[in-house]
Amino acid sequence: MAPYLTSHLEFVDSALTSATKAAPALVAPEPEHCPGPESNLAGQGDACAGCPNQAICASAPKGPDPTFVSSPSA
Repeated sequence: MAPYLTSHLEFVDSALTSATKAAPALVAPEPEHCPGPESNLAGQGDACAGCPNQAICASAPKGPDPTFVSSPSA
């Protein structure tokens, strides 16, 4: 009979979800043409003018999550 691996799967799942980059907490819904807080244009686009989230989006980290390091391709 094969061992039951639920505890190991739960550990892997929690490790994967906790290591992902968290989105910034916005104070208002995103406007219709919002580039998104993860975008390089966050807080700078025309849709951002007057948005209460503008400063939050502009200061949010951009690009890939630095905790994940890609391995060199073989």
